[in-house]
Amino acid sequence: MLYKFFVDSQNFIQLCCVYRQNLRHTLQLNTPMYLGFLGIWAIGWIYQLQYSQMALSIWINQMHTPLLDLVMVCLTYAGDGLLLLVAGILFIIYRKKNWWMIVLCLALPSLVTQLLKHQVFPDHYRPAIVMEGITGLHWLESIDINKYNSFPSGHTTAAFSLYTLTGLLIPQKKWGWVWPVIAALVGISRIYLLQHFWVDVLAGAAIGITLTTLLYALHPVQHHSYEIR
Repeated sequence: MLYKFFVDSQNFIQLCCVYRQNLRHTLQLNTPMYLGFLGIWAIGWIYQLQYSQMALSIWINQMHTPLLDLVMVCLTYAGDGLLLLVAGILFIIYRKKNWWMIVLCLALPSLVTQLLKHQVFPDHYRPAIVMEGITGLHWLESIDINKYNSFPSGHTTAAFSLYTLTGLLIPQKKWGWVWPVIAALVGISRIYLLQHFWVDVLAGAAIGITLTTLLYALHPVQHHSYEIR
C-alpha cells in the first residue's frame, strides 16, 4: 500500500510538471494575445479605481449615436450563447479529437459565471434598478433590459472564453492582440446598453481568460499539433 501511494504520488508530480510545461508553452506561444489582455485589464482597473460604477455607465452610455446603437447591439450578440454554441460546433468539426477540450473551454467558464450570478451574488442588481431614478439615460427598445443577476457579466465571460480559445487555436499568433480587443468591445457594449456595470465586465473577462487558458493547457498533446491550419 505504501509503495502504491509512492507510485501514485510520483505520477501526480509528473502530471503537474507536464501541465506546468504546457501552460508555459501556451503563454509563450501566444504572447501578443496575452499582452493584449494584460493591457486591457490594466486600463480597466485604472478606470475601476478612479471612477464610480454609475459614473462609468453614464459616461459610456452618453456616447450614443444611431450608428453606435447598431454597432453595440451587434457586438453584444458577439458574446451571446448562441454564437458560443455555433463556434463550438465549428471548432469540433475541424478538430474532432479535441472535442472535450473545446467543450470545457467554452462551457465551464459560462457555467461558473452563472453559478456566481445566481448562487453567490444573487442580490447584485443591474443598472435598470440601480440607476432607475437617473434621467437622460439612453435605453434601446430593441433589446430586453434585464434587472437582476448583474455580477459577473455572462456575455463578457462568453466573449473572452470564445476569443481566447480562437486565439489559441489559430496559428497566426502575431495578430493575437486582435482577439482581446474584440472581447473587450463586447464587454463595453454591455455597459453602453446599460445591461451591466464596469466591475461586472472586469469579472467576466477574468473568468473567461483564466479558465479557458487553464483548461486549454490540460491537453496532453503538444499544442502546435492540433491548431487550426
